[in-house]
Amino acid sequence: MPSIAHLILGGFIGIFLYKISNGKFSKHHVFILFMNNYIGPDTGWALNIGSFTHTLFGNTIYSLLLSIFYSYFTKFSIDYKKKVLIDNGNQKLNFLATYFVVMAGGIMHIYLDGVINYNGTFYYFPQIGDISRIDFTIMDFIQFWSSSAIGINTIASVIGGIIFIIGFIHFFTYFLQTKDIKSIKSMLYSIFYIIAFMIYFYLFGNYSTAYHADAGAIIFIFSFWIIPIFLLYLSTFYNPKIMKTETKIKFNLSNFMIIIYFFIGIILMMGGILCILFRQTISEYIINLEPLFLSFEIELEKFFLIISFFLITFGLIDFFVGRTIKSRKFMDFRLNLVISYFIIISFLIGFAIITLLILKYPLVDYLYLKLGYKIEPYIEKTQIINLIIPASIILAIFSGLNLLMSFGLLFKNKKLYHLTIILNSLAVIAVYPVSIACYLCENKIKEFYNFER
Repeated sequence: MPSIAHLILGGFIGIFLYKISNGKFSKHHVFILFMNNYIGPDTGWALNIGSFTHTLFGNTIYSLLLSIFYSYFTKFSIDYKKKVLIDNGNQKLNFLATYFVVMAGGIMHIYLDGVINYNGTFYYFPQIGDISRIDFTIMDFIQFWSSSAIGINTIASVIGGIIFIIGFIHFFTYFLQTKDIKSIKSMLYSIFYIIAFMIYFYLFGNYSTAYHADAGAIIFIFSFWIIPIFLLYLSTFYNPKIMKTETKIKFNLSNFMIIIYFFIGIILMMGGILCILFRQTISEYIINLEPLFLSFEIELEKFFLIISFFLITFGLIDFFVGRTIKSRKFMDFRLNLVISYFIIISFLIGFAIITLLILKYPLVDYLYLKLGYKIEPYIEKTQIINLIIPASIILAIFSGLNLLMSFGLLFKNKKLYHLTIILNSLAVIAVYPVSIACYLCENKIKEFYNFER
């Protein structure tokens, strides 16, 4: 997905609406639009329903679930100076207002994905059982009702199209000059006028507008621009009332991190237990997805068995860290954040080591199956496999150092975390110059080792 583009689209539109509405489109609105336009429908991939959430129909349903989460957390705000989370009591967005913003953000996300990721294909309805998926490409919109339904292509149809254009300009100008623009009547007039034009376009085709694809364009802009903007407008009718009483500090951010540690610890241990109980089922599922792993069923089951103990171990570590922070009242939020960073890095590296060591043969086979034509001229399978063990040893050292550093900071052991800082610094000094040198001298290195085709 185009991640930064999603943030820019939702963020800037939200800020502009906040400015021009004098805050009626509140900062809560802006943040929800910002975040949901970025990651809203994509959270469906984690639940294995991404193809459902990336349709207009699916987004409408899925937004109900996301709105429960967003609506509740709008009662909180962060004081970055005091490093505390503030509970604003009942000052939060109404569920319906949240739903409108979440749904609008999801539509804008689907629009951007359709333009960039799916080569101009936009999904309206998902595949559900025997019901076929409904999607439209840019070419479908261009060709929509392009031919006259009644087979008439004369100058009279062109004149009719011009009358519609002049009429729409006249009516729109009239409503701008009167108070009727704020009334439902003006909106109904506009909708009836558009419906009348669509009927005319269907009957006479795109010849009536000099071969412009107006019918498809109207459906497109209503789907991905007018409807989400209208939803954002509706959300402002449910703006939270500003409380006159002072806000109360609910809990310190470090307390929040303690809860996160316990929560992640439970998730990791549950994941480990599930891997033990269902390792054979998970292995069979992977083999069905990728038959290449059929010859490595034993390795897969062994992998999930070892990963299960790895997950349980890190789950216990998370519990231990959270309990230690709580018992020692170690409430420096920034330092706790650094500790979390080193634990996460250690976990990810450890996971990678286990994966590389146990599944090295199927992974290398899969790599060459997908990218063999690019890799084979430069390095052979056996060379990559032989590199895995020394690479794993180096990664294991990094993982251990990061875990040691996290405990050094946790127990305020200066010698321990000073040592790990020095070792990590030396590793960075060694790795980065070599990486930069290899990048700058890429062609020379290939030439030296006869890697050129």
